Amino acid sequence: NLAPAMIVGSIPCGEAQSEEQYVESYVNLPTALFGKGEFYILRAKGDSMEDAGITEGDLVIILRQPTAEVGDIVVALDDEQQNTLKRFAGFDEKGRAILEYMNEDVYPGKQIIVKELTVQGVAKHVLKSL
Repeated sequence: NLAPAMIVGSIPCGEAQSEEQYVESYVNLPTALFGKGEFYILRAKGDSMEDAGITEGDLVIILRQPTAEVGDIVVALDDEQQNTLKRFAGFDEKGRAILEYMNEDVYPGKQIIVKELTVQGVAKHVLKSL
């Protein structure tokens, strides 16, 4: 079985940017490899997720869902409604969400603190060119 997925442009793996969802193309993902669900694909931009194996230009396959578990790599909106790809690290003592950069060489310990977390999906796979 195949499931259609849209490639919808880039997601910053650095500083958050305004959400720009435009469909570049459609692809069919085999459910035997990727599982079932509503997926979309984003092209990674920046270097903040390199320790998670995500580098600039990679295609990140996102399962569309509004929730995440601690440790998930999420597409999330920050407090200014700008989207970013980061690791969800839970909540601080004030109930604010913590989104972590995953590149200790360039961004040691860097985090984004979000008052109201809006999860747009969870990264499930990365496709990269060799």
